[in-house]
Amino acid sequence: LHVPFGVPTRLHMRSKDYIYTLHLPGQDERQVAIPELDFDIFFTEEDAGEYPMRGDQMCGFSHESLIGRLYVETEARYWDALDRIRSPE
Repeated sequence: LHVPFGVPTRLHMRSKDYIYTLHLPGQDERQVAIPELDFDIFFTEEDAGEYPMRGDQMCGFSHESLIGRLYVETEARYWDALDRIRSPE
């Protein structure tokens, strides 16, 4: 997940299959995604860097395998990352 630092961000969450939770490591924010329901989490990351994101226990039997990364970047690097995602070489 790439976000620009210092910019208010809204992350819209919905699950297609199970109950998942998201914990933002630099924030004291947690949110859940449940099938058929919509949830939002609002946050502003103030420190650039790369942070691990892991599934919480509510995720089910294999939550330890749910690993992601949060990339908090300058606005220019954020747009570069989006361009790379949209147009992979």
